[in-house]
Order: sequence, then C-alpha cells, then structure tokens
Amino acid sequence: MQAVGDSNCYVTEVRPDSDAATKGLRPGDQVESVNGVTLTRQDLSYVEYGYRIFPQSGLHLVVRSPDGSQKTIVAMAKVLPGQPLIRHSDQMTWMRNHAHDVARDRSRYHREGNVLFWKLPDFLMEPADMEESLNKTHSLGSVVLDLRGNPGGNVTALVKLVGGFFTHDVRIGDRKTRRDSVPQIAKTRGGKAFGGKLIVLVDGRSSSAAEIFARVVQLEKRGVVLGDRSAGAVMEAQFFPDAVSLSPTTMSPYGATITEAALVMSDGGTLEKVGVTPEERIVPTPADLAEGRDPVLARAAELVGLKMTVQEAGKVFPFEWPKEQMPEID
Repeated sequence: MQAVGDSNCYVTEVRPDSDAATKGLRPGDQVESVNGVTLTRQDLSYVEYGYRIFPQSGLHLVVRSPDGSQKTIVAMAKVLPGQPLIRHSDQMTWMRNHAHDVARDRSRYHREGNVLFWKLPDFLMEPADMEESLNKTHSLGSVVLDLRGNPGGNVTALVKLVGGFFTHDVRIGDRKTRRDSVPQIAKTRGGKAFGGKLIVLVDGRSSSAAEIFARVVQLEKRGVVLGDRSAGAVMEAQFFPDAVSLSPTTMSPYGATITEAALVMSDGGTLEKVGVTPEERIVPTPADLAEGRDPVLARAAELVGLKMTVQEAGKVFPFEWPKEQMPEID
C-alpha cells in the first residue's frame, strides 16, 4: 500500500502452491477490485474483515501487472479439514496452548559489523522476552528496527521497548478513557539502554504499538523513521470471549472486541486515522515487489554506513509463510 494520496494496493507475496499462483497472480500486481468492489488503501481493512467473518470459496480479482496489462483471476481458496466436533474442554485447552504460543518472541535478527537489523513481527510477547531482545542491542553502534507489517500487541511490550532505546524516562502519551486520563510512562533501562543510531521502518500495515513507537522516536528526536505512512489504528481494545452451549459437551465460541481507550501523544496529537508519516517516504515499486527488492532496508543500511544493494536488502528478511494448521485438539 502507498501513502496519503495514493490508494493503490499491490500483491506482495503469493503462496507458490496456491490456486492464485497457478492462475498467474504475481507479486507486484496491482489489485484493482475484489469481487467487484474497487480496492483502495482506505477500504482494505474492511475487505479483510469481511473475508474473515464470511470465508469464501474464491475471490474474483481484477489486477494490473507491472507492465500495465490488466487481467482477471478467480483465485480459489484451499480448504483445510479440521476436527468435526469441538468440545468445551477442547476449546479451553486450545486457548491455553495458543496463548502460550503467541507469547514467544518470533523476532529475526541480521548483524553486519556493528549494526543489528531487528525484524519485530508483533508485540505479542512477554516483557522478559523483550528484555532479552533488547540485550542484543546494548553494545552495538546502530540498530535498524523493522516494524513493517507489525500489527502491535501488548502495551507492556511497547513500554519495555521504548525504555530500551532511551536513556531517560519517556512519556509516551496519555491513555484516555471515558472516566479518566492516565499518563503512560516508559522507564528507561538506564545503563543498559541502547544509545546508538536508531532507524525505524514502518509501512501501511504497521499499526497500534508499532506506529506509537515510531511516533515516540520522532517526537523525542531519537532516530529516523523510513517507509510508508502507518495504518493509523491505535485505539486500545479488549477481546471479550463468550460461548453458546449447544449440548452438555459441545459449544459454539464467539467474542467481541471493544474499544476501551484512546491515546493522545505527548504533543497533543492522535494517530488514529492519521498514522505516522516517515521522514523519508520510500515505497517499493511494483517492479521491486516482483523482483524481491527492498529499497527501504537498503536506504536504512546506507544511513548507518553500510553498502547494501536493494537486491541484497531483499534477502535479509525473506518472507516466511505461516504454517498451515487447524486448531485441533487430540
């Protein structure tokens, strides 16, 4: 996705064994419409939400290739069979196991000389895991923190991350609810805080804690933010699970996500529906996406004194497909 004024949406990855790949969908293709609905940056989140709520057997896509040619693709979904019956005990066991799984640090690291490239995929991690990751930065000269595609996560992880990059306590902003307003303060790690050069990468999929961190870096003049305008989705929400009993041993789970608070940054502004505008707006072209090049990471490397081509940058954090699995319980 591109920044303010540019509503075009592009394919970034296509699973090799998918029906879409077989029918010619490729990275770099611009998606003009989905099931007859014109696709724009502003509406993408609603399209994704609708698909998750009502999974479909396929999608009717109108796309435009990097060479300018237009094509229509009907990409069929892949059905993964799961267990036919889920009992209440199964659901509770899966939720406990799933919660344990998402609390792991799934960061990726790449080090060249005195520079650490850190790909942080989300903030769904325990403070102890964040502390361990921050320990990797302490003795280095530069850190490139890649928050592209990061949807956010736990506030505690955000606070810990902010404290790891500042030698003083930082006021992130004020958490405002209907009842009160409470300052959010990140305590510094003191002598363990990273004091070198900091580059932060964001894009249109960086939201919540990811874009809050980037904005704090800008407001405190702590580093440089590169990439595309962030998502502008920072409202704090909580998921409330519930279930309908179908029989003494079976259930149908459901839930609702309710907004609880808004965050006002230290400058009095808000990021909701605004996002973070990088100091340097760098967006991969359709050709970059098609060839696996990464001009954003290459520019970050240049700013910290490294020579890295856009082709080499594209290989630092290659895309990893999530495992295909269903939440089954033995």
